[in-house]
Amino acid sequence: MCQSTIGNCNCPVKEDRLEVHKREGFETQLCLDFTNNRLKVKSYSGSNMPELARYLIDVAANNELGKILFNVREIDALELKAEGYILEGKYPSFFNGVTALGYSYFVDQTRRESRYWSNEEEILQSILGKPRKESSGRSLPGELSMRVAVSGDAKPLAQLYREIFSTYPSPLLDPGYIEEVMASHVLFAVAFKDDVPVSAASADMDIKNGNAEITDCATLPDYRGQGLLTYLIRFLEKEMDRRNIGCLYSLARAGSYGMNASLYNLGYSFSGRFINNCHIGGRYEDMNLWIR
Repeated sequence: MCQSTIGNCNCPVKEDRLEVHKREGFETQLCLDFTNNRLKVKSYSGSNMPELARYLIDVAANNELGKILFNVREIDALELKAEGYILEGKYPSFFNGVTALGYSYFVDQTRRESRYWSNEEEILQSILGKPRKESSGRSLPGELSMRVAVSGDAKPLAQLYREIFSTYPSPLLDPGYIEEVMASHVLFAVAFKDDVPVSAASADMDIKNGNAEITDCATLPDYRGQGLLTYLIRFLEKEMDRRNIGCLYSLARAGSYGMNASLYNLGYSFSGRFINNCHIGGRYEDMNLWIR
């Protein structure tokens, strides 16, 4: 298995892909996420959970993927724990009102060790130890406008993200990818200065299960400190409520004080930490889970 960071790896690049696997006793849709060297369970059904748990380990190992992510219904959780999976987060109401438990399995045992846990815990406790301080009635500065992004915004949006991130867990730096997901299941809210995006956030919707991830949050340096993401996230929350999506969650880099504090002040609750979960800005990052 290649242990190099993405920027230095000379291994052939593999494209992420979705696959449906059917076996006696279970069926599952999997995302082979080579970008982040992980296997994600997108959906599952069936009665043979122990066999599914072992099968996922084989699929990950055969594809040289170092981590498995499996959001599982509480009723099925004991079967995963028995096979060596580790509970890292909890998602209330994830499956149309039913709680999901976020279990992980580390095929690559070195990935199980966080180099930054102590510092991340200090950051988290410093945030949780303060009262929430969201300003009421927050609005955009007068020179900015906000709207839902459309396909014609894909190129300038990709440019915004390229200016902030050197690497990202999804192909967000590619305008073609943005346009594709925008047409299917992702709603982008964007703040513009004239016609140039200066801040953006998105809601990645799972319509079938009634949940959405608030993600892809970014603001250009010159426009930070103005509460733009608060405004955009509140807008997305209203849009999700209008679509009857009951579970909202967000994953923030555990080492980022600003994003974690913003989610806390927006009323989100800390609900777990995923170790070495995804590749952002040139390295694997631990991600804090926040639920609203």
